[in-house]
Amino acid sequence: MTQILDTIKGRIIVVLLVFLSLSHLIGLWLYAQRSEMTAGLLHDALLADCIASISKLAERTPVGERTSVLQLVSSPLVQFSVSSGPTSSQSLPEGTRLHFFEHMLSAMLGRPLPQGIRVAYTAGKSTPCWRQ
Repeated sequence: MTQILDTIKGRIIVVLLVFLSLSHLIGLWLYAQRSEMTAGLLHDALLADCIASISKLAERTPVGERTSVLQLVSSPLVQFSVSSGPTSSQSLPEGTRLHFFEHMLSAMLGRPLPQGIRVAYTAGKSTPCWRQ
């Protein structure tokens, strides 16, 4: 090994190998980070689309049947319910994933969220619960 480092050619090869290895590892790390973020955004978009579709379905369902229909479409991850009381808006910190989710849902519904809709989050989870 010391014979390789004794020549300029050997030193250049070693330096190139070290920098190529480092750049490859950094590239893999960046790819993994972006891939995870993209998968999360796709999941949020699909969930917002599903919630918007169910909300539109609930609006077209007769009032007496809404509760039973919403119970049928509820799951362990997302729960739907009808409340008779006023909706209160929960402000989320700007730039968070949950804040972005609310904006995405608002865009898919074509109206601002405070209009009769409330998104609630279970403590310790980032999965929304939906109320209309």
